Amino acid sequence: MCIDGLNPYWDYVNPRSYFYNSNEVELTFITTIWQNELVNKRKKGLVNLLIISDNEIAGQRSAQLLEENNFVKVFQSIPDVVKAINNFYDPSLNDYNLIVYEYGD
Repeated sequence: MCIDGLNPYWDYVNPRSYFYNSNEVELTFITTIWQNELVNKRKKGLVNLLIISDNEIAGQRSAQLLEENNFVKVFQSIPDVVKAINNFYDPSLNDYNLIVYEYGD
């Protein structure tokens, strides 16, 4: 599930690369983690990953919502130590951080 069009498989039109393409990956786009569609769009029997940006996690309530819905953080594109350095030099660099959550049944 991807929020706001975030898609790690997004590719440029030209030249087209098929490195990340997979027939076994199905993308589902949702608007926000705060709508019921987050729960309703999970696919039973499959690995469900949620990809969101730092901007979507506005505070403790957002993290708590994901935890209550059995989503576990498994990866982020910018490590915490690098985010701390970015905050010192240019905090806007952290806007590019993508976080991957996995849904646990």
